Amino acid sequence: MKRLAVVTAVAVAFCCAGGGLASAATSSDDSGKPTPSFETAYPDFKEGGAALGYGVASLFASGTTAIVIAPAVLKQSLRHVRG
Repeated sequence: MKRLAVVTAVAVAFCCAGGGLASAATSSDDSGKPTPSFETAYPDFKEGGAALGYGVASLFASGTTAIVIAPAVLKQSLRHVRG
């Protein structure tokens, strides 16, 4: 179970990092080459960090909720099967 959490967290981190890199590369000069600067990189970094934190918190909350309510859902479904 720990491996799944770690793999999920790494996948979320790569997804968030990819979005930040794509948005940083959109600003360019006339030559078509990306011109990252502190003005674009710092806000993108902050936005990516916030998204990463939100994603990890959402995954943790969803996983915890699923673990807590799973026995009740299973009990209810067995109650319907038994009649």
